[in-house]
Amino acid sequence: MNTITRKTALLFALLGAAGAAHASVPGGLTYGLGLQAGTLGFGPDLNIGVNKNFGFDLGLNAYNYNKNMTQNDIKYNFNVKLNTVHLLANYYPFGGIFHLTAGVVANGNKFSGDAQPSNGSGSNSETYSINGTTYTAQQVGTLHGSIKFPGTAYYAGIGWGLSYSPQSHWGFNFDLGGLYQGKPTVALSSSGGTESNSPTLQKNIAEQQAKTQKDLNNFRWWPVLRIGAYYRF
Repeated sequence: MNTITRKTALLFALLGAAGAAHASVPGGLTYGLGLQAGTLGFGPDLNIGVNKNFGFDLGLNAYNYNKNMTQNDIKYNFNVKLNTVHLLANYYPFGGIFHLTAGVVANGNKFSGDAQPSNGSGSNSETYSINGTTYTAQQVGTLHGSIKFPGTAYYAGIGWGLSYSPQSHWGFNFDLGGLYQGKPTVALSSSGGTESNSPTLQKNIAEQQAKTQKDLNNFRWWPVLRIGAYYRF
């Protein structure tokens, strides 16, 4: 079962549990379905209001885009795949729209792409600088890179918007916070080049990978800003 399937199954299980909870406490909960969008992507969200001080959010975010990055003199064209499922608790300390939020996130965010050679436009003049050693594009072939994160992340933030309002069907929210993803894992590899299997190139790639890993060890927080609208039932 792949990551997306597992997360989708988890989301539906949570939705079912929420529905069962609502049925078991007549009039005790309000809940709404809606859409959210922000720096983690966009997707469906289930908003559950317990009372004027507590509520929950269950949702899924996804989005893909391309991003150019340079690390240790190597340019990469990454495809960024955002894919998360969240379970968040909202606390309204004053019983109004302001809330504190914290929760757990199933994290499938990752960067994946190829390095771009430099110094010229022809295949014979394009080069890579790997661990201080210059290689031609023909020697390296495709230099692939990826950045992945642990599967479980944690969110904390603040926001504005009501989850519990039996009198109103429409609701809106604005949230600002951070997603702690933990230390990323960097991987580099060469394929299709005349030197791809060379021990010397492999050693340089391993050392280049270690340098990039060190540079990105502190890339543990993902800034989160999201807005959403939902309809309460």
